[in-house]
Amino acid sequence: MAFFENLSKFYKKQNRTSNVFHGTSLDFPEIDINQAIEALEVKEEATKDGESNIPNSDRENLGGTESRYTASFEGDKTFHINNSLERVAILEKEAWDTKLESKLATFNNFTKTITEKFDDIITKGKSELLLVKKRRSEIKKEYEKFRTDNRIERSSITPRSGALATSIIISVLILESLLNGYFFGKGNPLGVVGGWFLALILSSINIFIGITVGKYILPFKNHISFSKRNLAILGYLFYLVAIIGFNFIVGHWRDISALGINPSIELLLERYANPFLFKDIESLLLIMVGFLFSLYASIHGYRLDDPYPGYGAISRRWEEIVEEYNETTSEIQNDLEGYREERIQANIADADDIKVRFNVIKEIVNELSNYIERFDQYMVLLIKYCNAVLQTYRQENERSRSTPTPKYFANEFNFDQKPELKNNISELHNLLTSSKPTIDTLKKIQEGNEKMILSVYKKSRKQFDEIEEFE
Repeated sequence: MAFFENLSKFYKKQNRTSNVFHGTSLDFPEIDINQAIEALEVKEEATKDGESNIPNSDRENLGGTESRYTASFEGDKTFHINNSLERVAILEKEAWDTKLESKLATFNNFTKTITEKFDDIITKGKSELLLVKKRRSEIKKEYEKFRTDNRIERSSITPRSGALATSIIISVLILESLLNGYFFGKGNPLGVVGGWFLALILSSINIFIGITVGKYILPFKNHISFSKRNLAILGYLFYLVAIIGFNFIVGHWRDISALGINPSIELLLERYANPFLFKDIESLLLIMVGFLFSLYASIHGYRLDDPYPGYGAISRRWEEIVEEYNETTSEIQNDLEGYREERIQANIADADDIKVRFNVIKEIVNELSNYIERFDQYMVLLIKYCNAVLQTYRQENERSRSTPTPKYFANEFNFDQKPELKNNISELHNLLTSSKPTIDTLKKIQEGNEKMILSVYKKSRKQFDEIEEFE
């Protein structure tokens, strides 16, 4: 391949104004054939072969020197065919990777896609909404029946927030524990710490009982049933008596402990004769603290919910289902409106995207056409160059030989197979041709798609409104 190596030295940089060569020297170079002939010493080799009457006069095909020349041009042809096939494959892949055909199919099938999505939102929303409406209807009946049966005409009184109620209870418990801890500190073997520990237990009992009675018994004093009202009052009176009795026992226990005596049941029973007699005034204060805090806890428990028993619970269930219903309707509306806006914007973006893809393919097709044209022209020139080398060799050979030249000297060289650059440019042309009507009316199609989106949205919204009105 010495000839091919020498030939490459004579590849000149392209003339950018040439009608034939439009690429760089790396694509299809221009050869200065005269310099090539001179540098390859074609005339010298022809003279040398001619003096030896090579090739023989009766030879019917190319001699060795000529075959070497043509082999070099064949190699150059193969080199450029392989490079060009790779280049064409890359450009064609870029064109098909735009997926214009698929994009156009989606754009033209816009109506079906949009309708299916809106229907899906309505179908899914309808099942959720009807389920919530059913529960709302059931709870509404319970709520109205409760109000009718109990002759309630007012709205429910909203209780304190859970966090506030809890903080109040904890504050009361801590405060009572601190006070009782001080009272129990005297006479306790563990001192103030032991007194606080015991006080925490007793305070918890006072407050727990108070809140329980206030929340679950005291509200029945407002009940429409006469018997339940009386039972609630009796129950609350019993609670007052019981909590006073409990705190009196605690007070006497503390009073005995303060004397340095280990309290026992016998000593407590002895004090029944004079239950109001205490050795230490602080024991009496302990009873008052325990009773008052328990009483406050019962009032607090009463205020944790609506004063009418059960009304707060049924009202909350009603409010929660109404809120859930409103949230469900809002979600469906947001889904419909969100998809509407999403598709309007996507419709605009898709139209712009299709234009870009179409223009990309158009540019690639133009580049391919230009490239294939340059390839074909280069192959023609390559044969021309090869024949120029052979003609120079034969002329010089004829001058130097003493025998007649072979008859084949009159023949021109041509490649055994016509150089052909396989490509799919016709398919790309067909794609551009079939896409052109859509591209030309893209704005009109886009506007039609937007009208269709709004039309399907209004239809879906109407279906939604009918679901809301249905009971």
